[in-house]
Amino acid sequence: MNEIELLEKLKKGLLSVNKEIKDTKKYFGHSNPKWENSEKAQNYYLWNLKNNLYQNINQKQKLGSGCKAIRSSAALIYNTLLSGQIKLKTGEEYRGYKSVYEIPFRAIKNDKDSTHTAKLDAGLLSVDENTLLLFEAKCMEWFDKNPKKLKKAYLKEDRYLYKESAAIFKPLFNDFINPDEIIDKDAITYKSKYIRYDAFQMLIHCLGIYNWCLGKKKDSKKNIKTIQLINLIWDYECEEYKKEEKEGLEFKQFANSNLREEFRKLGVNFSIEYVRYSDFLKRVDWSNDMEHQKYLKRYEIK
Repeated sequence: MNEIELLEKLKKGLLSVNKEIKDTKKYFGHSNPKWENSEKAQNYYLWNLKNNLYQNINQKQKLGSGCKAIRSSAALIYNTLLSGQIKLKTGEEYRGYKSVYEIPFRAIKNDKDSTHTAKLDAGLLSVDENTLLLFEAKCMEWFDKNPKKLKKAYLKEDRYLYKESAAIFKPLFNDFINPDEIIDKDAITYKSKYIRYDAFQMLIHCLGIYNWCLGKKKDSKKNIKTIQLINLIWDYECEEYKKEEKEGLEFKQFANSNLREEFRKLGVNFSIEYVRYSDFLKRVDWSNDMEHQKYLKRYEIK
């Protein structure tokens, strides 16, 4: 199944649960001129953001860019978690969480002596405020086969907020650089050793989370005991997904083995979880929200 075929299935799924949307230019297209000559964009972007969301978005809510796209990972995570509270099954019990979006974590200093923030798509904070689930969602990103490159600043110790962070993460970033790429003094960015999986992005998120935990320790605020960084992957049966999953699991194994102990020193139980979207939906308590569960069938691929 190729990208266009998957987009068409996503489009049909949306139209099947939202009867008000019609397959016409009145509903599909893009107001940005740069998309005018793109047939794919015209067919799979919605003119109104609310047509791509289960609930009307709060104007103060920030979901990231591209949310009018049917393949938008930001829209997918919002449609799943919504604004408010959700119950997830942990062991034999359901636990309550409240949702937040576009959470900024300070990563490194930039050229203007301010900080670059690594924004995660969404987060869930347990009602007892002991556990934080952080989400980096992916829908169809791996079809691009072009993971983000790493800026050279991440290899410079003086750019780090804390010397402790530099000692841990600078070697990790070096480990993920493509070994076939020549590292020279004139390089500005570096390619990842992964073809599909966005490992640099995930490591930057880990760095931002570590900085946040370290800052809280220095401020003697230790409420949160457990943090899970969840790579929530929209899944379907095709060869492209299987390749993405394989590389994702490799990164999860690497990152957990190297970083858990460093977070444990800060009093935080940290882990990276690679979770299929279909599996995550099975953890949600839908007993009081059957309409919401029905809407999410738009993301099923058969």
